[in-house]
Formats: sequence, C-alpha cells, structure tokens
Amino acid sequence: MKRISTSVVLMFLLAAVLAQAQMPRPTPAPELKKLGYLVGTWSLEGDLKPGPMGPGGKMTGTAHEEWMDGSFFPPSRTDPLAARWG
Repeated sequence: MKRISTSVVLMFLLAAVLAQAQMPRPTPAPELKKLGYLVGTWSLEGDLKPGPMGPGGKMTGTAHEEWMDGSFFPPSRTDPLAARWG
C-alpha cells in the first residue's frame, strides 16, 4: 500500500512541475502604462508639522521612480539622506 501511495504522490509532483514549466510569463495590463508618467527623478519639498518624531519645519528631498522587473509597477525609492529639514 505504501508503494502505491508513493507512486501517486510522485505522479502528482511530476504533473505539477510540467504544468509550471508550460505556463507563459505574465504580462502587465495595458492600463499600467499610464504609470509611466511617474517614472523619473522627482524633487520633493514640504512642510512637516511638529510631533513626537521631531520639531518639524521645511523639508526637501529626492525620489527616484523606475519600473520594477516585469513593468507591473514603479516603486518609489526616496533617499533619506537627501532629505533636509531646516
């Protein structure tokens, strides 16, 4: 009985591996191309309100937007060392 169970499990594993190998690579939806507007380097400036994390004040910084592998979304990378308060 144990030999039959092992054979069945191996058959299911083989079928899963073959099915995964035949799956096409996913592609992003056409609507996501509109997010290309956000791609680039952005200058940030703002006014931080005083709170428990600090006294607040004017803030400037830089954000970098680029497409992630597969072009499904552009994550934002903000350099915390480039932000200035003063």
